[in-house]
Amino acid sequence: MSKPHRGVVRTEDAASRGIRLTVLLLFALHGVALAADPIDLPVRTIGGQDLAVPSALPGGAFLIVGFTRRSLDQTRPWREAVDALGESAPPAFNVLVLEAAPRWVRWVIVRAARREASPEQHGSILVAAKDEAGWRKLVGFRTTLEDAAYVVRIDGRGQTCFRHAGAVTDEALNAGLVADCPEATMARAFRLERRDPPSGEQRRIGEPPEARLP
Repeated sequence: MSKPHRGVVRTEDAASRGIRLTVLLLFALHGVALAADPIDLPVRTIGGQDLAVPSALPGGAFLIVGFTRRSLDQTRPWREAVDALGESAPPAFNVLVLEAAPRWVRWVIVRAARREASPEQHGSILVAAKDEAGWRKLVGFRTTLEDAAYVVRIDGRGQTCFRHAGAVTDEALNAGLVADCPEATMARAFRLERRDPPSGEQRRIGEPPEARLP
């Protein structure tokens, strides 16, 4: 009986080692991808429901985040601008980051928010009483803009696909609407009309200032 050629055995061993290394590499890369996934942040709606953000959000949602009382001057107009887009608007959620506030101050703020918001909005106004550092990282917080509205858009995979800090403008809103957000239900940004514009005219979001509807 002839003996197997040793060179063949060595070749087969090398091939097996190559396969094992490939499998290990794939697992390692998979682990890196998982590590890059966003970390959920705990919040509670003003209606009392506990959620984890961003995994609990629908794809394409806007998060309008404020860290100070003065930020309301920008977060409120942002929410109004998104809601004014009507049924085609992406979902919008306000986030009040209150970790630094005493417990009784949080209670006062939440009570006021419940009173001012309609019952339908209670599920989309979120209170973050923990992990302010995580929220700062998510939105790209800058100490020079502590009173700004921080607006992010979350795609269907829970990744951030748009960031903005500051007051709402047509340009900023449209940039958020047309952002590359995989698995998100995109609004038709160049077809939407602003409701009740200050000038008394309707303007399509995304058109230059000189373009007006007839």
